[in-house]
Amino acid sequence: MNTLKTKTRYWCLLAACPKAKACLRSRWAREASAAAPLLQCVNPLHPGVATEACPMFRSPDPVRIGFGLTRCLDQLPTGIWKRLTRRWRHELGKTYYYQYVRGEKPIPPALHDYFARCLQCEGIGFPFACDRYEEDFPTEG
Repeated sequence: MNTLKTKTRYWCLLAACPKAKACLRSRWAREASAAAPLLQCVNPLHPGVATEACPMFRSPDPVRIGFGLTRCLDQLPTGIWKRLTRRWRHELGKTYYYQYVRGEKPIPPALHDYFARCLQCEGIGFPFACDRYEEDFPTEG
C-alpha cells in the first residue's frame, strides 16, 4: 500500500470534522511521520469542508487496481484487436497506452470499466481482465 506517498495526497487536519474518523485524508494526517518534508492540506475555509457533504472526503476502503493489458489483447481476434488498439491509442495517447499495456502505469477502476465496456461493445464473450491486480488506496482524481 502506498500510504507513505504524500506527493499527490491532501491531508485533512480538521479534528472537528464529522467524517474525520472515516476519512482517509484524516487517517493520513494522524499517521504522519516527521520524515514527510512537504504536506498538502485541505483548506479549512473551503465551502463544504468539515460538513457531512465534504467534497474532499475519501473513503479508507482500498480499491482494486489492475496492471497490464497483454493478457486481454492476446485473446482478441486480429480485426477487433486492431480496431481497439487504434481507438485506445488515440483516446489515451500513445505514451499512456503503451504504459498501460506493459503494466508500467496502474489502470484505475474507471479506466478498467471503460476497457470492459469497449470489449462488450465489440461483442467479446470473455470478461476484461488485467495481467495482475493490487489493492491500493484511491488516488487523487
